[in-house]
Amino acid sequence: MRKFSFSALWVAGLLLCSALSANAETFVAVAKQSKIFDEPNVKGYVSLNTRNQEITPERGMVFKSMEHNNGWHIVEYSPGIRGYLSDQAVSSPSRLPNPGTYNLANHQGASLKVTLSGDKWEAEANGKTYPGIAQGNILIFTNSGNVPVFSVVDFGDGPIAMSYDNDVTGFF
Repeated sequence: MRKFSFSALWVAGLLLCSALSANAETFVAVAKQSKIFDEPNVKGYVSLNTRNQEITPERGMVFKSMEHNNGWHIVEYSPGIRGYLSDQAVSSPSRLPNPGTYNLANHQGASLKVTLSGDKWEAEANGKTYPGIAQGNILIFTNSGNVPVFSVVDFGDGPIAMSYDNDVTGFF
C-alpha cells in the first residue's frame, strides 16, 4: 500500500479548488453606456486603450467580475486587462435569451446564430462555432482559450448580442 504525503494531498486539494473556482466565474451585464476606471472612483482616471481612447462599454456588454467591493466591480474587459466598473452601470438581465439569429449591436452587418441542444449552448459566426454557457440570464460564448468572444443578454426590451473582438471594441 502506497502512502500519500501531506504535500501531495495539499496539491490535490489546491487543484480541486482551482477547478471549482474556474467553473464559478461571475459575469456582470452593462445596463447603460459607462466607463472603465483605473481606480474605484469616478473622479479618478478613466482607463485608456493603446490609442489613448477611453474604454467605454456599451449597454449589453458582459464582463467577468473578478471582485466586487464598495459599489465597484473589478472586471476583465480584455484578456488579462482589468479595470473598475461602477455598480450603477450594471443590472441583471430580466430573461434568458432564446436561441435564434441576432444582429451584433456593436458590429454593423454581422450576426450571431445561437442554438441550444439539450443544455448545450453554441454560437456560430463567420463559419466558426463557439461553446457557450448560461450564467443566470447571461449567455457567454468563448473561444478555445476560454476567452469570451460573444454574449447575448435581454433586459426586457429584446436581446442584445455583442462581439468582443478587439477590432470591434477597441478595448486594447
